[in-house]
Amino acid sequence: MKKAVLLSLVFYGYQFLVSLLFIMLNVLRKEQNPMVLGADALGLSSLVSGLLMIGHLIYCRDVTFSKKSFWEVPARCLLLCLPLVLSAVFFLNVINEWLGLPNWGEEVFEMMSRNIWGILAMVFVAPFAEELLFRGAIEGHFLRQGRSSVFAIVISSLFFAAVHGNPAQMPFAFLVGLLFGWLYYRTGSIVPGVFCHIVNNGLAVLSMLYVSDKEMSGWVESSPSVIFLLIFSLVVFMVSFVYARKHLNK
Repeated sequence: MKKAVLLSLVFYGYQFLVSLLFIMLNVLRKEQNPMVLGADALGLSSLVSGLLMIGHLIYCRDVTFSKKSFWEVPARCLLLCLPLVLSAVFFLNVINEWLGLPNWGEEVFEMMSRNIWGILAMVFVAPFAEELLFRGAIEGHFLRQGRSSVFAIVISSLFFAAVHGNPAQMPFAFLVGLLFGWLYYRTGSIVPGVFCHIVNNGLAVLSMLYVSDKEMSGWVESSPSVIFLLIFSLVVFMVSFVYARKHLNK
């Protein structure tokens, strides 16, 4: 457990240090509000801190990852993960909208989705860094210790949810983390999680760019098709899960 806590603190530490660097640059530029980072600075800060975390995990050998790792899971297995994850993501997003939890990071995410650095950070770097950390390093550490798969998946998902620190994201992150953790356990690779994480974050960025939060909430609350789509997504998830459980080797 100490290793999981330490790595999570390192994750926060890189974010803090890089943000502090950008604040110092604002001070040197004599910005009126140096503590407030603009959209480009936010995106670049997230991008750099994510890359530093990736480098840290690989350099310190908390995970074993190389070029060969990208091909260790066949493409058909990755495609098999898509309906499983997309159906779960849709179902959980609708439930999340119904819960109406406070979204402390909404403004920041919208700012980041409107510049190239933010998009690269959210869609590509964050999924890779987070899967390396929470699945490869933390869950993998527990599994190597001989802990049960349930323990490893649940605890790593709790840490995954906790570091998001946003009420609107935490329940969603925990449940999706369980699914990504299960994929890691079944395949022994972070690649399926990274692939599905990229798809999830990419869709989230597209929705922020083209669908307002008010429009999304209005559709969820008033559209009669929501219930049908929820049932359909649940059926797709159950069928995909049974099929994946049969065909994804441990």
